[in-house]
Amino acid sequence: MWFFEKLPSGEDFVANILLFVPFGFALAWRLEERLRWFTALWVTVFASLLFTFSIELTQVFMPSRTSSWFDIAANTIGGTIGWLMFRVLGGYIESILSALLSGFYGVLRANLLGGFFVAYVLTAIFVSIPLNRMTILRNWDDSLPLFVGNTPSNPYGWRGSVFEIAFADRYMGTVEAERAFHDGFANVAARNLIASYTEGAASLVPDATGQSPTLFWTPTIPAETGQGASFVPGGPWLESNGPASSVESAIQAANQFTLYVVLDTPQGFQMGWHPIVVLGKPLGKSNLVLGHYYSSLSLRMRTPLNPSADRNPEYFVGRFFFQPGIHRVLFTYDGARMKFYADGKQAGPVMELGPGAAAFRYFHRPRQLEMYGYKMIYYGVLFVPLGSAVALMRIASRRVGVGTIACGLFLPGLILESALYATSQRPLLRKHAAEPSG
Repeated sequence: MWFFEKLPSGEDFVANILLFVPFGFALAWRLEERLRWFTALWVTVFASLLFTFSIELTQVFMPSRTSSWFDIAANTIGGTIGWLMFRVLGGYIESILSALLSGFYGVLRANLLGGFFVAYVLTAIFVSIPLNRMTILRNWDDSLPLFVGNTPSNPYGWRGSVFEIAFADRYMGTVEAERAFHDGFANVAARNLIASYTEGAASLVPDATGQSPTLFWTPTIPAETGQGASFVPGGPWLESNGPASSVESAIQAANQFTLYVVLDTPQGFQMGWHPIVVLGKPLGKSNLVLGHYYSSLSLRMRTPLNPSADRNPEYFVGRFFFQPGIHRVLFTYDGARMKFYADGKQAGPVMELGPGAAAFRYFHRPRQLEMYGYKMIYYGVLFVPLGSAVALMRIASRRVGVGTIACGLFLPGLILESALYATSQRPLLRKHAAEPSG
């Protein structure tokens, strides 16, 4: 079926050829003095074929990718062309590179490299700190109300029921998060519980902690259904009788939170975007929004990366509502990382915000599954030049000892990570909240 999964375009075929030319060129260079030219040619062809086949086979198990024999053919041709290029131009290119390398080694000075190393480390730290602060919840507004089930600006409304909503102003690790499903969220959150709403009378839903405002039905009180707070398109919603300041200010001060919601919907697929829990105003200014998007669950929060909590980055759980029944969900954020748990177990990837995502926002609005890649690229930009500088210092001066090399490799990362932890207000060692008495 690989012949039919993806028909190649001319540009795609040429791009796949060019992709493997360096592979064939480098392999021919390595094999030049070890094998006869005819044997080296077949080794290059076979290696290119095996390498590209391994890539295409791996893509079979990636839902977002398709495998193709045309790609295998193009990559193998590219490896062969690379071998031919080396046979024709290899000696000339090798002499040029050798001369450049000798000249480069000739001007190396250990003191200049040391100065570059120190300057680059300081630049990396001073650039990373403001980028890392883009993930802090410092721009939350503590004058916004809490909505459940809908907002006045959404004419369509969500169809479903909410049985419980609770907030804590701290992050929960995996053990604590799983305990919250078995022992009760309020028991695990303990003193960090800042709001807890359960199904109440038809007229209002009080906060069990007594810290947050009561939720009132708006504009009318629905009939008692016995199914928690139930919502239908065009029907009433729950709205706080004032700003949810105690929740918003506590989360902003802690720069971390955990949200726990018990919900159900009879309609897994609902066209468009439907808010379920909103800390914010109806028209575009929100601190946090939990919503139902077609068949998916989405959590958006306000940070300098997402000033209005209305677009990426968001935590997205695809096709979540296709699973029928009552669901208990928990989102927890520690100032940089967001985790999601459903019905007692971690159910999605970790979305990690940080300087990488903040840096790439200038080129592309960061999305959930891209965060780890942004982080790796950013750290590569920071640390590959530093490691190269240490290696070149060793070449330029044989007096550089093992201890100096070790410090050069590990100390910058330790300093940077400590600075990032400090600016994101994340403690290096977490303290669990005390268990409630009784």
